[in-house]
Amino acid sequence: PQEERYAKDALMACVIAAAESKEAFHSIVQTVASNFISQNQIREGIQLLLLIKNGIEACQHLQNLGRWDEAALLAKTHLTPTDMETVYVRWCSELVAKKQYHKSILVLLSL
Repeated sequence: PQEERYAKDALMACVIAAAESKEAFHSIVQTVASNFISQNQIREGIQLLLLIKNGIEACQHLQNLGRWDEAALLAKTHLTPTDMETVYVRWCSELVAKKQYHKSILVLLSL
């Protein structure tokens, strides 16, 4: 109940901000997305970040949560080649740190 109320109020704030200015909308959506992610409403937060064309941050959140495959898919479908490479290189660094060299090579080859 309390979470539902927050979600409705937060989304309403996004709508109101959109009527004010593009900058206000971007700022409010960014804040709401971060709050959703911190409250474990990952899907909602990621969708909001994509709405404001902030896919690289969405991928970083997914990676921070250990959701590497989801971050890679999101990068491949929503990011520029340069940003996608950034996401994949970070994943490869993580794999190398865990001594998963074979998987790291496969990830790089999938670029």
